[in-house]
Amino acid sequence: MPTRLDWRIMNQKGGLSMNAILIFCQEETPEQKKEMRDLLDSAGIGIARVFEQNVKAVSRSTYIGKGKCEEIERFLQVDPSANVVVFSSDLSVMQARELERRFDRRVLDRTDLILHIFLEQAQSAAARLQIESALLRRQLNRLIGTNVHLTRQRGGVTNRGAGEKQLQLDKRLIKTRIAQIEKELARLQKQRDTQRASRLRASVPLVALAGYTNAGKSTVMNGFLRRFHAKDAKQVLQENRLFATLDTSVRLIEQPYGQSFLLVDTVGFLHDLPHELVRAFHSTLEDIQLATCVLHVVDASKPNYLDDIEATETTLEAIDAASIDRLVVFNQCDKTEIVHPAVHASQVYISALDPGDIDFLAGQVNERLFGEWVERETKIPYSDFSRYDTLRQTARILKTEEQEDGVLVRYQIRHRLEKNIQKG
Repeated sequence: MPTRLDWRIMNQKGGLSMNAILIFCQEETPEQKKEMRDLLDSAGIGIARVFEQNVKAVSRSTYIGKGKCEEIERFLQVDPSANVVVFSSDLSVMQARELERRFDRRVLDRTDLILHIFLEQAQSAAARLQIESALLRRQLNRLIGTNVHLTRQRGGVTNRGAGEKQLQLDKRLIKTRIAQIEKELARLQKQRDTQRASRLRASVPLVALAGYTNAGKSTVMNGFLRRFHAKDAKQVLQENRLFATLDTSVRLIEQPYGQSFLLVDTVGFLHDLPHELVRAFHSTLEDIQLATCVLHVVDASKPNYLDDIEATETTLEAIDAASIDRLVVFNQCDKTEIVHPAVHASQVYISALDPGDIDFLAGQVNERLFGEWVERETKIPYSDFSRYDTLRQTARILKTEEQEDGVLVRYQIRHRLEKNIQKG
């Protein structure tokens, strides 16, 4: 039987299909149960049978009780098509090993499943390396736990058997690979730092999309691209499944009157997002930390959207981004009775599929970035009339009046863009 972490190769092209027994271990809400099913679907794993047990006292060796283990064993004898067992809760090293021994199947917990999805969906070199590092660190922790388990079994005897020698070799190989990954990630980090420094020198504000996975962040991004770019503008992937996109995408949103900004789409969040992933993607999530404004996208059509908001806010705190100015964007209002577009304080209600709603959201973002419209008047001498062309690029021209020594111009401009205009 392959080792515990070799399970992930089975679902690759040309491999075996994966069919799971799903075990809910606590009093999960209907939304939490749906999320686990959606995670399995995103991982390409089918569900053969669902078992539930509200575990009051967690078994140190198997998490679930003896009777439930026996019930699952009997099912596996009748229907051997299930080749993996998935737990909704995280398991210890000892629990995972004992369950695999009893079921003679690969046993995955929730974190294993999420890491598998990330591994399958990552496209960029940085994302793939970050996930590989998280997987290897998790595997290393399990091997260390296994080593402790073997030591206790021997009662402290120092003679090493073949199994322990292999464990030591595996740990050494994993540590070597982690060091290689960290070196390559450091190189990629320098590239990102150079790109970010270039953005700062250009003085273009950065707006970051954040939110629960599958809330519609990529749809909002594509809505901006359709509205403010040519039809052939490169859009980002949007699919109705968890973690459809993992790689950071940055696009320049060019608008009239100097109101351009960079819009970045980041990885989606999740309830109880494994700390391994928060740590792995910390460098990627730095784009949120550097943002002038965060658009916290929420699926308004979900019954438990308040839980999604809490999960996102918790993650923003974990990456030190909780203090950044943000708008909460309630998306998919077209699937509800909510009137849209609308704004109440820092909450905007839209459907990202409606161009008019995107215009409305852009107005709210522009106000956050560039301030309110103010009305000004200036006289441009005929000898310096090129200033008029510069003014037209940043301001709304309301009225012009030709005078003997120049042109008197009345215009509207965003308050924070006034510094870009040479006063006359």
